[in-house]
Amino acid sequence: MGTGRQTSPRTGRRRRFWRWRRNPLRRGSDRLEAWTRLVAGLLLVVGAPMAGVEAGLSVVADAGRLPADWRQVPAVVTHKAPPPTAVTGVGPNGEEVRATVRWHEPGHDSRTGTTLVAPGTPAGTRTTIWIDPAGAVHQPPADSRGVKSEAIAVGLLVGSGTALAACGGGAAVCCALNRRRAADLDREWASVGPVWRRHRT
Repeated sequence: MGTGRQTSPRTGRRRRFWRWRRNPLRRGSDRLEAWTRLVAGLLLVVGAPMAGVEAGLSVVADAGRLPADWRQVPAVVTHKAPPPTAVTGVGPNGEEVRATVRWHEPGHDSRTGTTLVAPGTPAGTRTTIWIDPAGAVHQPPADSRGVKSEAIAVGLLVGSGTALAACGGGAAVCCALNRRRAADLDREWASVGPVWRRHRT
């Protein structure tokens, strides 16, 4: 059987949290490291999830907020839409391509613009477009499935970024404190070491 001393759970906890107890050997850098670890832990456990949720909710809110002066008008596809390609974009209704459309407004000549339609949509097909007061065509609002996917992606990205920032910032502060403590130890040893050696000889 081994003769090494075993550490009790209570002793292990005391060693882990010694920076928070009154201790004549505790330095200012030890207190700063303890607070740094606490803040980094809170950001990792609480801040990162909250940031991700808030970012996702903001995406959902923005997606459902359309300018009040936009309106829908009927339009007609003027030329057959191109077929799908490797760079075909994905619109609110799935895979879509750009096609030219024409529409009429009371008191104005016919206008033309481009909008997203299904690949291969034949000329003469009727569709609905969104326009602003200047007559510029805008993409229709995304459907709920697309909004949810975007919100989840943005939430995960923001949450992961916050977690990485918390871990990286905490590690950087702790490394700086370790370098400072090492420099302080070297400086103290430079003044005490020669005296200690003279007493030893």
